[in-house]
Amino acid sequence: MLCIRKENHKKLVDACYPDKKALANAAPEFRPKSNELGRLVYYAQSKPPKLSKLGRYLIARAATESRASSRSSSTKTKALFMITLGILQELLASCKTGHAYLASAFQNVLIYALSVAAPRGADPSTWDLDICQRVAVSYALYVQSMPASEVDTDEGMTHAVFQVLSEMQRLGQGKVTEQSRLVWMSGVAGLTHSPVLTTSAFPRFLSLVLPNLLDIVSPLHVPLDKTAALSEEVDADTPLLQNAPSNAVPEYTTRAALKLIWNMLHRSDATQLRIFVINTLAYLDGECQRPSSWEDNEWSLWILALLVQWSPPTSRYIVPHTLVQSLTMTKNASNLRKTRLLQTMHVILERRTDIVGLNMTDLLDGHVYFLLSHVQANPYDLTTVQATIDAICHLASYTVYSDQLDDFVEQFTPHMLRVLQDSHLSDDTKTHSVNALLACIQALVRTHTQSHVPLRTWSSTEALLSSPIPAVRVLYLHTLHVYLQTEAWLIEQGMAKREPVSECISFLHTLASHMHQLAMQGLSDTTKSSTPTDFALMNHVVHMILQVAPTAGVLAFVPPLLALAQETSAPVVSNAALVHHTLTCRWFVGAVFAQISNVWQQQSILDYLHVHHEPTLRDMAPTAPDLSDSYDPSPLEIPHFGLGLYSEAPAYAWDTPFLIEALSSNLALQKLAHVNAKSLQSWFQRQWTASTGEVDAATSARPIFVPSTTPQDLSRAPSMSPTDETSMDVRTLRMALSQPSAEDGKVSTLLRQESCRSPVRSPASLSSAPSTPMASRQGSHMMPTNDARAGGVSAVLDRYTSGRTKRIPTFQPSPTMPPVT
Repeated sequence: MLCIRKENHKKLVDACYPDKKALANAAPEFRPKSNELGRLVYYAQSKPPKLSKLGRYLIARAATESRASSRSSSTKTKALFMITLGILQELLASCKTGHAYLASAFQNVLIYALSVAAPRGADPSTWDLDICQRVAVSYALYVQSMPASEVDTDEGMTHAVFQVLSEMQRLGQGKVTEQSRLVWMSGVAGLTHSPVLTTSAFPRFLSLVLPNLLDIVSPLHVPLDKTAALSEEVDADTPLLQNAPSNAVPEYTTRAALKLIWNMLHRSDATQLRIFVINTLAYLDGECQRPSSWEDNEWSLWILALLVQWSPPTSRYIVPHTLVQSLTMTKNASNLRKTRLLQTMHVILERRTDIVGLNMTDLLDGHVYFLLSHVQANPYDLTTVQATIDAICHLASYTVYSDQLDDFVEQFTPHMLRVLQDSHLSDDTKTHSVNALLACIQALVRTHTQSHVPLRTWSSTEALLSSPIPAVRVLYLHTLHVYLQTEAWLIEQGMAKREPVSECISFLHTLASHMHQLAMQGLSDTTKSSTPTDFALMNHVVHMILQVAPTAGVLAFVPPLLALAQETSAPVVSNAALVHHTLTCRWFVGAVFAQISNVWQQQSILDYLHVHHEPTLRDMAPTAPDLSDSYDPSPLEIPHFGLGLYSEAPAYAWDTPFLIEALSSNLALQKLAHVNAKSLQSWFQRQWTASTGEVDAATSARPIFVPSTTPQDLSRAPSMSPTDETSMDVRTLRMALSQPSAEDGKVSTLLRQESCRSPVRSPASLSSAPSTPMASRQGSHMMPTNDARAGGVSAVLDRYTSGRTKRIPTFQPSPTMPPVT
């Protein structure tokens, strides 16, 4: 008989199997014969290329045993397959330099094993867990010992690992037992500790593993309160998979899954963490053959916040940035998803987790882009819009640096200007967009009442006054007024100081110039006219500016006011709208001068206004609308100039020299502006135009000291060193300026914050500014002068007729305006 010599590698493999009688007693260990297995391992280690032959032979045996098992499942066939797996497992553990030679055997033998262990009937819980456990251990051994360099270069190895993992997925998904899930996780645990996750293959493997892990930690498996409790100490857990009980409960499985998630997050860099967040969002969106999870608001927020908590501090910034990017980039997403993402941002920031490298500018821009896109698509979805505004406020609460709130307010300006310049948007869309952005600024101001925001942060926002859309102008002026009220309240409480002239004068020059242009808008072209509401709100804004920055406010607004007074002094007849507009301009000039007089306690100007200005124009005071404190897409009812109380506007002459002299001689203004009367007089007398205002803003212009030939200079001031508005706190400033002047004994306090306004209340209960000079005076808390104590308005009128006044203005009162017939 011809004898065919058997190859050495086959002899060595076959020798590892027990004889037929011993197979029956191989359970439950199902171990190969130890001595023969040692010889096989020695053979493989001494000649690594021989592993290819060994692998092919093991594949052939596994295929034969798999076919036998499919025909009839018995202890013998199971024992043979378990021993084959045992041989492969030993080779994987011992021959760590031959991964490439064993890749094919690793893939095919383990897939055959899983097919043998798969449930035979409809019950998915009848896996042969003995075979599955050996498959999981073999898988973990192989992936943990793979060099990272070979994963990136050897596609065969990567493909083998990926294919086996794909087949193993059935162990951890669906209606399987807790023990089956633990077996699956024991294989995945090897993957989480392997170099595979540090390579470019990370996204492929994570997309397979993460959905099953999230299923296990979802409320459908264990209630959230228990899962959250288990997560508190997961980082201190000992390994849970090696000694797992045979009757594991869901809580044990959940704890093991949390541990695996913690391991992956703890080892992730910024790039890997971004992939982790994207895959988690895909799971929550229902893109992993599962329903959407956004309906369960608590769990979806909790799992996303967990990503921040468990990731390295240097990489955590990726989570909020990715969430905001998803918020802005995902199209046709449900409103529920958008709301949940905004709530997640709030949860992350509220936890005050240490996040290194958080780019607040990018985060705010992301919120704003989302807000604008949503408002432009559906401006009446108040829930989502308000949730976005709240999220921006929460974002501002996460203070990274001291001037962050200032930058936030500044950051809205380019967005608003970009909206107004977009020719593709309708006027209504522009109005809603600007309304939403201004609502954000209002919310920031109202919710951060302990933080001072300087006036200079509003630079460039005054361009909104040039908008042809009345609602945009009204909303802007209202927002600026709310901000100024808050600042005045901070000054009243001693938590902020008055704005220094050098820091806010540029913005106030530009604002005053735009207000002047808005006031004049429509006097020459009635098709582009301003509205009475514009004047009412401008009056309120200037009123509060004189509280926050009294010196800069006077220097910036008096020249444009005098120019406006001169430009509207000519008579107007026949055109009712033009008459109404002209008279309102005159009222505005008088109202602002009354406020200036109250702040600086210039009694002579107040007397002049009450005698010659108010009687003829008191009925022209426009009314400001009652605007909402939050985003409101309802259209605004803004009246236009039309038929008023008078049919004509007669010539109206202001005593400009008297006004200039009275203001220039104010000692408090001289001190705080660091100039003398001659300097102030030159500043107020100059010919002011809109182009002058632009130059003043560009150069932060202010009056300079001009040597005077008269004794009326700073030497007349009380004996004290020149002081600036910011060189001392409010209380010290009041005490310093309350010293009586030798030349003007009637002014007991040169500058008090309470002047010219109602008592400043907390931002939650701020009221509107007075609309008329008389209302402003009656609501004032200024210290009354000696003349004022003499008997009020009637006494003032008596003074002008009895000759007791120091200086009678060279002003002839206008004739009574005829009523409209």
